[in-house]
Amino acid sequence: PENAAIACGFLCNVIPPLLVNLHDPDSTVRIDATRALNTLATTATGKLKLISEDALPRLLDLVTDPDSDVRRQACIAMISVSSSPVGANGAVDAKVIQAYNNHILQEIPEHQVLMLLALHGAVKTPAGFTVALEDGLQSTLKIMLQKSVHGEVLNSACDVLLALATLKAGKEQAIGIDLVAVLTRLVEAEVSRLEESSDRNSVSVSTAAPTLINASVAEGEDDSIPGITKIEGLEESDLVSPLANACACLAHLFVEISGK
Repeated sequence: PENAAIACGFLCNVIPPLLVNLHDPDSTVRIDATRALNTLATTATGKLKLISEDALPRLLDLVTDPDSDVRRQACIAMISVSSSPVGANGAVDAKVIQAYNNHILQEIPEHQVLMLLALHGAVKTPAGFTVALEDGLQSTLKIMLQKSVHGEVLNSACDVLLALATLKAGKEQAIGIDLVAVLTRLVEAEVSRLEESSDRNSVSVSTAAPTLINASVAEGEDDSIPGITKIEGLEESDLVSPLANACACLAHLFVEISGK
């Protein structure tokens, strides 16, 4: 208790000056401040103090900072905050979903991945799920799937969609904006890419997609796919592609369509 009190007192003293430094005209000062806040966000006590000191909206204001490193550190801090239920709820209250949904399409791919990781934690909360649907996050993710050529971005976007597709309202909205067609095209493109880049002919990679979909359906609401690394014709590096998550999303949506 005594150590906790000391830590709490320290955080109360250190966070306000760091928040002031977020607006310093020197980008180096802003980078150092966001990096320090990011470090604080990695602890449970730090998360709570960042929320209570109203630091999260200030970090989200940096989404338009002209310095790329400042934006990067701010995103990493939001990932750390959103990694726990309490932190994720705090991030939702700070409007992380609205802020990132409004700016993610204009960001560079590396930062898009970071924003998607933070969004993934936020949308898994009941409040975050509701906000994501109301703010049209799935429509933004649809655009990303149509326009991005970066595997990590596509994979992370599918990961957020998968979190939203586990509940009926999320499935219905995804079907309504025709995400099934977009995901299907993505799977077909990934299968073609993997086949073109592979010299392994013992089992065609085109068998992987239905195998993954069947595995996902069998698992119901579980977004993990046991045994995926055992699919012959796919190397571990291939699994970084959006193929697995896209197939899992389709599986959830197919279940909803078939039930109507």
